[in-house]
Amino acid sequence: MGIGTTLKKIRLNNKYSQQYVADHLNISRKTYNNWENNKTDLTLQKCDKICELYSIRISRLIEYHFKNVTSIN
Repeated sequence: MGIGTTLKKIRLNNKYSQQYVADHLNISRKTYNNWENNKTDLTLQKCDKICELYSIRISRLIEYHFKNVTSIN
């Protein structure tokens, strides 16, 4: 499972649309959609902006991601 699945779960938990997140990051909705679908990788800079949006640290995002990965496997 790529980080995109985690991004989607966090976004949905916060009741944000893809467009809302994309606007916050100053990117297109399609670019954000590609991240959620693991079609393209996001940069560390954008990851930092995502964490800023959700008021979490990057370490928390990574922790959340690996928690979900291990619960699926």
